[in-house]
Amino acid sequence: GTTYPCEIYLNLVSLDGQPIVLAIAMDTTVRDRAEADREHLSEILERSLNEIYVFEAESLRFRYANQPALENLGYNLATLRGLTPVDIKPDFSKTDFRDLLEPLREGPARTHVLQTRHRRRDGTHYPVEVHLQRVTHGDEPLFLAVIHDITDKQRTEAVLERHERSIDLSSRIAQVFLTVDHEAVYDEVLEVLRDALQSEFGFVGYINDEGDLVCPSMTRDVWEQCGMPEKSIVFPRHAWGGLWGQSLTEKRFIVKNEGMKLPHGHISLECALAAPIMIEDEVAGQMVVANK
Repeated sequence: GTTYPCEIYLNLVSLDGQPIVLAIAMDTTVRDRAEADREHLSEILERSLNEIYVFEAESLRFRYANQPALENLGYNLATLRGLTPVDIKPDFSKTDFRDLLEPLREGPARTHVLQTRHRRRDGTHYPVEVHLQRVTHGDEPLFLAVIHDITDKQRTEAVLERHERSIDLSSRIAQVFLTVDHEAVYDEVLEVLRDALQSEFGFVGYINDEGDLVCPSMTRDVWEQCGMPEKSIVFPRHAWGGLWGQSLTEKRFIVKNEGMKLPHGHISLECALAAPIMIEDEVAGQMVVANK
């Protein structure tokens, strides 16, 4: 009593001079199952959160890309089929990319994983992790690429790295205050900052009872190199100027990477970072580093 899917072909033929209908039934169970599997696989690929590409082994032209890939790149499939992976990977030449694929063509390597960038149709870029492998369709060699957009991953890693560096820097500075004599504290804190921020020059100072900025650490490295007249490590409030003065008066962190305007005789600076040391809402001192 079971049933099965089939296709029936009807033909009108003649037998002994009499017209009869010849019926041929073909069991389509296997074909229907294969078509259903293909449709299911296609649906899975289209709903994948990853970008998925198939490209030709010889010409490198794209044969297929799922919807997430098309949406992220900004291309339709017809346009993308005229391109190759090199067109969306700005860090690779065609020769470089073919060299990358070579171990997958005939060698023992089954997959290759790399991190690079993809370029969208509008010219913007995003970081990706690429999983490459060689596949075949019938007798035709192809390459399958599964792409992870790692923008969020890299952003999270960068935040964690900055947090870890901040904790390490705070710990090292706290260690200086706990273990170093008062006279040498500013010099040692400056060394910690210069090492952590890879900077050539810098100073650490405090605000005295008169409201002046006093920089004991300034004499350590820059004093002999500075050609300004009437050098002093004490800077009254009315003399606060430039990047460091702006940082103090505005009570904020300032970075400058170009266009440094310096008085005659000042040591040459290409970039600088100035940060006030705050206790509640009051400026207690300042840390400045320069020439990273």
